[in-house]
Amino acid sequence: MIPRDYRATGNALTADINTTITYHPDSFECLLYRADLSAPETVASNADVVGSMETSERAVTYLDPVEARAMRVVEGPFFQSATNAGDGPDGNLDQPLVLVLNLEPVPEQSIIQYEEMIGEDDRRMVSVYVVKSDLIGSIPGGKERHYCIPFKSIEGEAP
Repeated sequence: MIPRDYRATGNALTADINTTITYHPDSFECLLYRADLSAPETVASNADVVGSMETSERAVTYLDPVEARAMRVVEGPFFQSATNAGDGPDGNLDQPLVLVLNLEPVPEQSIIQYEEMIGEDDRRMVSVYVVKSDLIGSIPGGKERHYCIPFKSIEGEAP
């Protein structure tokens, strides 16, 4: 029996989606800090220190940032709305932010940073943490959407 091979179809669809994201007017520039899941785990040097690390937490190492373009998934059951602090959205999401990037891979635990306008001339750096990724559609090797939550980082510093 000859197995059905979806790789060519998946590669073609992924290339088309990447081109769409790259040139779409609603896409935006971002930096992707990929989590280096192959790096050895770093645990607290002194396990007796209270609050140093939780038992299930592990430090994550990040690779150098790469430039990418992203688009929000804003239709269907994955629509995001931000809470309003009275003078505009404050960035707190009641659901994860769902993004599609023009490059792969995007490992879970990666960080995506982008700038957004918050006033006439004011910008802020937004950092989000990839908590989950899943396949769009059912073709193996296709594009993934990434579920992100806000990540607090020090202004101007890389993760």
